[in-house]
Amino acid sequence: MIEMLAECGSDLVACRIGGLVDDADFDGYEETVRHAMKNGHGKIRTVIVLDGFQGWTLKGLWRRLMLNYEMMPHVLCVAVVGPEGDAEIYGNLTATMGSFPVEVFHPDQYEKAIAWTREFQARPTTV
Repeated sequence: MIEMLAECGSDLVACRIGGLVDDADFDGYEETVRHAMKNGHGKIRTVIVLDGFQGWTLKGLWRRLMLNYEMMPHVLCVAVVGPEGDAEIYGNLTATMGSFPVEVFHPDQYEKAIAWTREFQARPTTV
């Protein structure tokens, strides 16, 4: 299950992920991400809340990888909110897919995660 959260906006994608995620679960998420990539101002800020997350089916994992490949150049930062251990593992996996910062927050720090993503400023690149 992937549930889009109320905080979603033109440059913020916030979702709750739970259970065993299948490819059909990505429909609403993918639509929101594509809208943010098309209509957002700059890069996308992402908040992922893990709520009883058990992993992906094979089709679900494939769809996640394909969407992430397309989405990664558009991501500014990712906040992962979840139980200790689970959030760190998910955050580390997410960090391997792009060159953007991933910050991990405990379940009681959801508002802090939202604030971090909204306040995050990209570091200037140097040549």
